[in-house]
Amino acid sequence: MTRKGRDLFQELSSGVRAMRDDREGRVKLRKTSVRPSPMYQIKVTLLDSDPPIWRRLRVPGDFSLARLDQVIQSAMGWTNSHAHMFAAGPVLFGDPDQDWDEKVQDERKVRLATIAKEPGGMLIYEYDMGDSWRHEIVVEGSDGRGDGSCRAAVPRRRTGLPSRGLRWH
Repeated sequence: MTRKGRDLFQELSSGVRAMRDDREGRVKLRKTSVRPSPMYQIKVTLLDSDPPIWRRLRVPGDFSLARLDQVIQSAMGWTNSHAHMFAAGPVLFGDPDQDWDEKVQDERKVRLATIAKEPGGMLIYEYDMGDSWRHEIVVEGSDGRGDGSCRAAVPRRRTGLPSRGLRWH
């Protein structure tokens, strides 16, 4: 039976053959290698706090700034109830759906590894524009391997940190 130039019987038959070949081990699968992103060790410090409040975290370099926001929210104990923004030099990154006074780039499209490539790389994270909770984020290092062997250095009692690429001590 044909419908719009397609032979449905032939399509079903080829699908059944493919399942049978797979079941009987006659299918050769292509091998692909996926190289994980290097893990970055970052230190997030709440500015103007006495005593200093900081967290040392390890996150994949391919995390978007939007994903990094979620990690910082959890690590610092924030509740994600206010707007936030990242600044790398003069360039601002944030949620494009917010109503900003200045030009802000989409944080979902920018990866940590592209703006803080090496140790010493720094950016600012501001949470709650009214109270201006400013955080300095400094890249302390990278494993360079991308095998996911690094762990997040966050106190054991904390829960709820997004799990992609992060493990607790």
